Amino acid sequence: MPTYMLEGTSEVRLDIRPLSLSLRVAGSSAQAWLEVTQNGQPIDSVVRPPNMVILPRIGQPTLVSIVPLGADRFPSPTTIHLDIAIEDKSSVDPQRAVLTPIDVSGLDRKALISLETVGGKISLKVARTQTDANLGELANAARVTCREILGAQWVPDDMALDMTLALDGSASTGNLVTDGTVNALASILTGISQVVSNGNMVRAAIVGDAFTPLPPTDLDLIPQALEEAYKAQIPSTGFRAAASGHASGASREVTYLITGSLPADIADLEKTNIIGPKLRHLVVAASPSAFALLGETSMWHTVVAPGDVSQSLKHRLLGDPAALHAAVLGLLQGCFEQGSELYAKAGR
Repeated sequence: MPTYMLEGTSEVRLDIRPLSLSLRVAGSSAQAWLEVTQNGQPIDSVVRPPNMVILPRIGQPTLVSIVPLGADRFPSPTTIHLDIAIEDKSSVDPQRAVLTPIDVSGLDRKALISLETVGGKISLKVARTQTDANLGELANAARVTCREILGAQWVPDDMALDMTLALDGSASTGNLVTDGTVNALASILTGISQVVSNGNMVRAAIVGDAFTPLPPTDLDLIPQALEEAYKAQIPSTGFRAAASGHASGASREVTYLITGSLPADIADLEKTNIIGPKLRHLVVAASPSAFALLGETSMWHTVVAPGDVSQSLKHRLLGDPAALHAAVLGLLQGCFEQGSELYAKAGR
């Protein structure tokens, strides 16, 4: 009998027989529970031998999800493997379907497959999944932290954001490029983007006297592209962020402005900045005390102390999960509509 691979949004159809679902959790000491629901309610007609769930029949649409046991969320790294086979004692090789491995790090639950009877067969449809690119150690950690905060592998399509990472092109940014701070901040943002952008292209730009978009590039290469573009230019005399345009034309956009200070045109920027569809967010590499001396701003902003001679920002954040959590939480402020569940999870 054939073995089917379930991935993406694929569907397979198996003979109508009882189904056995075998689960394996890899990458951590986490334990997991397969939750089987119909109309949002757990069903009783489930047999649970060790490490397995048996569904005697599929009478109506059924959803199989995974939730952690003994913890609020799955730790990092946690990858789950699910095998579904029909119970057919007359065959030594019964029909089976295998779900491609799914990283559930940081999640409090994950829908895996839906089942229903269609045309005399059992239809298995994989719940939406996306493959996580390897973005580097810090970006990967930021992605998991973002999922821990939002409790979701990615946001719903109608809340997805188009993102632009815009770097201050003035001379004052040079030290932040040299010491790796810009690379670290951009890495955090690329990790977040895999949760809030739903696969939309993330843009990059240099902002000085004008807004200069960079050529499209792979997500994992954006931090390096920003560094190289900065080094290749003549530093601007200022950072005029209010002139930075939203290039995509999408209904929901956020431009993260990476800088070491407040833009020269902060007053104009504050007048035009709004929450939601056309958001600008300052990402300021400065100590909190130094930022306080710059004055107050009504702009959404996140302040992260830069690296120093003893430790780079990347290594400091990788060694301090609480600091990384604070940085990611700050960067999510303003991204979601007021009153929404994600707005509440992001803290306000």
